[in-house]
Amino acid sequence: MTADDDSKARLVLRIRALARARGLTLVQLAEAASYTPRYLTDVLSGRAVPSVKVVATLDRVLTAGGELVALRDQAAREQVARRHGLSIPEQPLPVVPGTGTVGAAVLSSDTVDTGGVPMPIDRRTLLSAGPLAAVLATAADTSRAIAAADPDPLTIDELEAEASAIAGRMFTVPHDVLFASTVQQWVQVDQLLTERLTLATRARLTLTAGYLALYTASLGGFLGHPQVRSRFLVLGRQYADDSGDPLLIGTVAGMQSRSAFRAGQYTKAAELAGAAIPTAHPYSRARLAANQAEALAAAGRPDRASDALATMRASMPHLPPMPGSSVWDAGEEAVYTALTCYRMGDAAGAVRHGSEALTAIHDDFQGLGYAHTAIGFGRILGDRPDPAAAAFEGERVLDIVKATPDA
Repeated sequence: MTADDDSKARLVLRIRALARARGLTLVQLAEAASYTPRYLTDVLSGRAVPSVKVVATLDRVLTAGGELVALRDQAAREQVARRHGLSIPEQPLPVVPGTGTVGAAVLSSDTVDTGGVPMPIDRRTLLSAGPLAAVLATAADTSRAIAAADPDPLTIDELEAEASAIAGRMFTVPHDVLFASTVQQWVQVDQLLTERLTLATRARLTLTAGYLALYTASLGGFLGHPQVRSRFLVLGRQYADDSGDPLLIGTVAGMQSRSAFRAGQYTKAAELAGAAIPTAHPYSRARLAANQAEALAAAGRPDRASDALATMRASMPHLPPMPGSSVWDAGEEAVYTALTCYRMGDAAGAVRHGSEALTAIHDDFQGLGYAHTAIGFGRILGDRPDPAAAAFEGERVLDIVKATPDA
């Protein structure tokens, strides 16, 4: 068992202990928290640390007084730190005398430990004690501060709307202009996250910061700044881990896969995309499978690449636009199929699917460029190479680059 497992196990054990203490079965706890028993079981048995939203709900249902949220925060910090090779000191909660359990239960115990012998104590005397009275007063002040600290709801709505709009501007606004405004938005959201906030507001802002970090990473890559792309991808992964949002997590995995692919690390690219597919949001599953297919083809694994293409075709989301990436449609499916075919040496498939993409795509200039590229390779790799036809496709790609350099 790893240290990450230990950290998450403490949280899960405490949830189960509190449920038992309140006479709740897992099914009853799930119903009280408005989750299905299957979902709650999956959350508690999975390797990932449960999301802030889930733990905050369980903390409220089990009247844990913030104990579960604190345990979850520590577990998430440890998991993120170890993933990135950092070191975060342990911050254990106090142990309840004579029980071996941790957390806020210390304040509600009817006994105190005097040399190992539990002695009864009057709860009113305990609550009126000087140090504890000061703690309770501080808690009251903190509660009022949290209630008053959240930004105006309209401000949060506007920040979310502005972040969502960036994806649609990615290929219509010059990248240097969009990069500057995106960084400014990210700084604004990140500054808000340094303030004391309610859990619900922190969850919304964390998600928004995650997408802004990914957009910044994309724009940094387009502008030729690999260090910006790399650092903001790491940051995006941290926001994703903290939020527990499957769409953001899948989007990050897709971008990490593409970064590895562009670096020529085809096996790593395929592994990153493939590992994310089983738990990915339906919106991002087809794109992840497409990334995996092209990477496997480039790595010389045509059999597995064909399987990944089948997964891609079976995962067409049929969903409205969502944050992180454009809607996956027949045009993108045709483009990735064409690219995978040419990397597998299937010249006829590259030409056929590339031509389908040209018919299906309308305003995605990057997709059009990829389609012409696949067709060009198909023309030169076929049984009867046609250099003139391949050159024609290359000229079309150059025309697109000249007309839309940000594509």
